[in-house]
Amino acid sequence: MTALVALLLALPARALDLAIVGAGPVGTSAALRAAELGKSVALIDAPEFSGALSAADGEDLSFGAPSGLFSKALRDTAKKFSVETLRQMGLDDTSIWDQIKFSCASLARANARAAFLDVESAGVEYIRGKAVLADGGQTVCIDNQRKLSPDNILLCTGSRPFRIPGIPFDGKRIFESDSINTLTYLPKSIAITGSGIVAIEFAQIFASLGAEVTLIVRDQNPARALSKIGLDKDIAAAVLADLKAKRIRTVKGAEAVAFEVPERPRPVVVKLQAPGGGPVKGSVQELRVDAYLAAVGRKPNTDNLARRGAESSRRPPRHRRVLISVDFPRRASRRPASNSMNMETSPWTARCAAARRSTRFMPLEML
Repeated sequence: MTALVALLLALPARALDLAIVGAGPVGTSAALRAAELGKSVALIDAPEFSGALSAADGEDLSFGAPSGLFSKALRDTAKKFSVETLRQMGLDDTSIWDQIKFSCASLARANARAAFLDVESAGVEYIRGKAVLADGGQTVCIDNQRKLSPDNILLCTGSRPFRIPGIPFDGKRIFESDSINTLTYLPKSIAITGSGIVAIEFAQIFASLGAEVTLIVRDQNPARALSKIGLDKDIAAAVLADLKAKRIRTVKGAEAVAFEVPERPRPVVVKLQAPGGGPVKGSVQELRVDAYLAAVGRKPNTDNLARRGAESSRRPPRHRRVLISVDFPRRASRRPASNSMNMETSPWTARCAAARRSTRFMPLEML
């Protein structure tokens, strides 16, 4: 086996017009567009390293989908299921959650298979493996076994959740916005830290599924927190009114600082304090919940990309370029929210609309 690997690495790297690392909505859209222009394209992705949704048989259910796929599938499933009605019919929570997860997986699978069919039909080569830039950015090495030598490299590696230091994330009872897709039970109560769109969306979803939801907001003024992420005051007011209508409790001017995480069914104890120390204003100093979710933002998967691309002092040819996709947030307006992330729309429409609206590309050396 060692000799075979050495032989493969010694083979000349295959020439390509474009290698794309990352098979999310941006990567797949770019691959299809390049193929449409007659370019040879390889699309490389390693879902097992990205926290993506996967089926029991290893099928990548997140192919061509955004990082928020699970929340969108869960949201649409929550619209179709009445947990209270199912409980009255005699179904236990385990059976109900199994049905919910099956529905989410079915929605994700339909999207992934449609995206893969688009890519396959366009003649794009899909390579499942972990890619690393080598030879000063001239080649892409995949799983240390295969090398590609494209004229251009496009990095569409997406983002991952920001993890607050000190929170004992375990993927069982303490989650962030990616690991929540591994939830194995229907929580009767959940505490969520965050005041952005992701935190609010999950709060609304779990409230729709019958859970008692507590939203922990660091700012004393939630409307001000929403304005910081670009929502205008009218939209912010509507969002806060919706939280109240869904009976989602909001603890303001607080942050989670300590946790007791026993085995289920005993509750997780979340201890709160005011930012900077001291007790939280009001009577809520701790929460007892089935699960805890921290949704406090995301950061790009661009760590060490420039370093990886500079493993060799040999400069790449002038015509060879390494580009990286960059998402520019846009300020929300009073116009109706886009349906580009809704599962009800066609997968192709959702994928392309999201990519075309929010994505730009810049040379890696500019980072």
